[in-house]
Amino acid sequence: NNITGIYDMAGGAWEYVMAVIVDENGNPLSGRNSLENSGFNGPFGCPTCDGDSSGLTSLTNGLDFPDKKYFDKYSPYENGQKYSRRILGDATGEMGPFTTGDNLYTSTGSWYDDIAYFIDNSNSWFRRGGFFHDGLGAGIFAFTSNRGHAMSPSAFRLILTPT
Repeated sequence: NNITGIYDMAGGAWEYVMAVIVDENGNPLSGRNSLENSGFNGPFGCPTCDGDSSGLTSLTNGLDFPDKKYFDKYSPYENGQKYSRRILGDATGEMGPFTTGDNLYTSTGSWYDDIAYFIDNSNSWFRRGGFFHDGLGAGIFAFTSNRGHAMSPSAFRLILTPT
């Protein structure tokens, strides 16, 4: 009987959102490599990581990405530039200031001390919310990076936008 349709947004599961890094040509990354990717057609961020010996540098037999207006695109990662690529309006731009440095696990400065790990080429997809074992780090402002593949404790949330 919740008229908003919004239920537990904090600590139930990490939820993938349509926010991904693009390569130098503006193509969204499918994921890490042929072993761990979203299933969307596109280049891999780290094709030889994790012992992937397939020789593939992109996914070509998957699904096409939706129209670009339906997802946030982040520029390729450069040393020390993770948080400087945040976007106002997607909850990464409003949060901070974050500590500086190139540490993937730097999250100092997030609102309410929620987890805040920015995406990079090897972990090119955003997830939000947190899992129950993240404790106080889970929350509606929490975000982290991941490779794009299906895994527990990840889920997704459908959003309907009336026109």
